[in-house]
Amino acid sequence: MKTAVENILNVFTNEELMMVSKLNSFLLLSVVVLAAVCSCSKHTNRISKFPIEQTLKAKPAYTPGNLISAYAVTFVNGYYVFTQKDSMAFNVLDNKFHKVCTLGRKGHGDNEWMAPYFTSQYAVDSKCSYIYVLERPAHSLYKIPVVKNGKRILVESFKNRDITGIRYAFQTGNRQFIGALDEGNCNIFTYNAATNQVSKIPHSDVIGEVNKQYSQYLLQTQAAYNSKQGKLAVTYFSYPLIEIHDKGGKTLRSIVVGNSWPKYSDNNFSTAHNYFLDVTSDDDYIYALYDDPEKQQTCSLLVFDWQGNAVARYYIARTLSIAVNRQNHEILAINEDDSKALCTIYHIGKFK
Repeated sequence: MKTAVENILNVFTNEELMMVSKLNSFLLLSVVVLAAVCSCSKHTNRISKFPIEQTLKAKPAYTPGNLISAYAVTFVNGYYVFTQKDSMAFNVLDNKFHKVCTLGRKGHGDNEWMAPYFTSQYAVDSKCSYIYVLERPAHSLYKIPVVKNGKRILVESFKNRDITGIRYAFQTGNRQFIGALDEGNCNIFTYNAATNQVSKIPHSDVIGEVNKQYSQYLLQTQAAYNSKQGKLAVTYFSYPLIEIHDKGGKTLRSIVVGNSWPKYSDNNFSTAHNYFLDVTSDDDYIYALYDDPEKQQTCSLLVFDWQGNAVARYYIARTLSIAVNRQNHEILAINEDDSKALCTIYHIGKFK
């Protein structure tokens, strides 16, 4: 005797049964894709409006003449640190722009380096403050005391063959680091020097697949690490994208700025727009210098909290680098056009 199910199936032809099977497979695939999209969307903030949007008035900042070749500036622990292009030295000024010291210089001798990168990370002990400097060609991270004639101290020499080309690196614990490569797919990585273990973190699903022929051009990033938060804020040059990672490399939040997304091909990847020009942070906020392709007469300082929520957008003049001094409620900017002044100061109010 036939079961009820067998009686129902007999009504359908083989072709119809195949169609039902394909439909079920399609529905299952759709559910999987939808779940993936929802999961990605849940961790992605798409932001075009900010709670505070303001155009800031500028005033020239007095800076010593020996800073004329400075192309980057950061404010850490009460100091302005200027990176000099010609001498490869770091000029340190206090909160009132009085010179404190000059650290390092171009060369291959003691306390000299080639292509140094100030990571914006610092440390404080009972004796003094230290800043962290990555010497890229030597694949070595140093800390150097902020005192006259301060001698650099080796923190780690990255000799693992999987991370020979490093763009930036931050210390997250005892012989533990997070950073990004400057070759191949320019992946974020974590490195445990004690075990010599490297973990590479894939780029955001928001970006999608990038042709390997030009991934090194399009996937380069810069970043700011905050030790109190234990988080890394990563900005992409070629995409309006910010990612927040924990110190283990896990992506906590993706932030997409604006309503449009660039599309790259063989014809235009070499002229990709630079969306983010600089990034810095403190214990409460991430500050990203943004070059909006639709507002090319100005730059924007975008402010986010460490959960990825939009806080403020400040419109400023064309700028190369920014330092945020919340003690004085000021932004110090290195001007793109330095014919009138090397730096400009902008006053900002409190966010809360």
